[in-house]
Amino acid sequence: MDKISVIIPIYKVEAYLRQCVDSIIHQTYRDLEIILIDDGSPDKCGEICDEYAAIDSRVRVVHKKNGGLTNAWNDGMTMATGKWTTFVDSDDWLDLDCYEKAMACIGQAEPDILQLGAYIEEIGTKSYPRKTLASSFLYKNGEGREYLMGRVLGGEQGKSGRYKNIGYVWDKIYKTDFLRKMGIRFDPSIRAGLGCDALFNFEAYERALTTQGILYGGYHHRRTADSGTLRYGPDQPEAVHYILEKLNKFNDDSLNSELARQGINAYAILHIVSITQIYFFHPENKSGYRQTAKEFREMKNMPCYHRAIYSGKNQFLSRKQTLMKYLLRFPMIWPWKIRADMKR
Repeated sequence: MDKISVIIPIYKVEAYLRQCVDSIIHQTYRDLEIILIDDGSPDKCGEICDEYAAIDSRVRVVHKKNGGLTNAWNDGMTMATGKWTTFVDSDDWLDLDCYEKAMACIGQAEPDILQLGAYIEEIGTKSYPRKTLASSFLYKNGEGREYLMGRVLGGEQGKSGRYKNIGYVWDKIYKTDFLRKMGIRFDPSIRAGLGCDALFNFEAYERALTTQGILYGGYHHRRTADSGTLRYGPDQPEAVHYILEKLNKFNDDSLNSELARQGINAYAILHIVSITQIYFFHPENKSGYRQTAKEFREMKNMPCYHRAIYSGKNQFLSRKQTLMKYLLRFPMIWPWKIRADMKR
């Protein structure tokens, strides 16, 4: 078996950490290197990490000053010694045969990136598949590159349903040598939040020669009130704008792909809508309505958002998201406040 380096950044997840690590150390696929990055967690996570290191020689623990998610990911990548590298969120968990089934799908082609399915676990007991693919695929010699770059940033409407984007790192297994030879790292200036792994995957798919996707989903992604897509994000407008500018520059400099551009536009629409919920009209935002309205209109007029709002056909937006794109063309903002209130 080829070793898989499993990188787990850890911060304030004491309630979920044991379930996460247990689901990895008990994998039926045994050749694992489990890298626990204690990112200055103020609770007992550091002690729990040390407990696992004492009972399983495959576990490596790093205790460090809090530096944010992307820095922790980069630290883990530097340490990784496996042929394969994968990332796990510390409040998620895996089916015990997840890696065995995933690796059984890898043939002689040995993809640079293997895309898996996953389940979303909502607050409480609700669980449903996170459908990202209509069917399995194997692309060689850069085939499908532009399409996959677009899909990193946006979903797609298929004949049998809506397929979500493939921009996350927790539902993939990467060839370690590929990441290192291509110099693919996380941008350390983006600590965490919306889309902090989008840049990473956008670049990875642009440079990958062989990519594979399978429908099997043995990964369970937990979505709680503390998730980055739900909690108050006062720095998110600036962070998303930064990511959009980098995505546009990367596409302009490397590929100049129309499909990738459509993906970037989809990313802009999806995130300006998300920001209405986690920033503009979040209860913790104490700005008055007039100030909020002013900031919202200013954001819509930024070139990267204005271009997306007034773009033509976009295959990476659902019908509902396309409607939202058209609504963003109108000056009124009260519908977005009502929507944000209803989401809570």
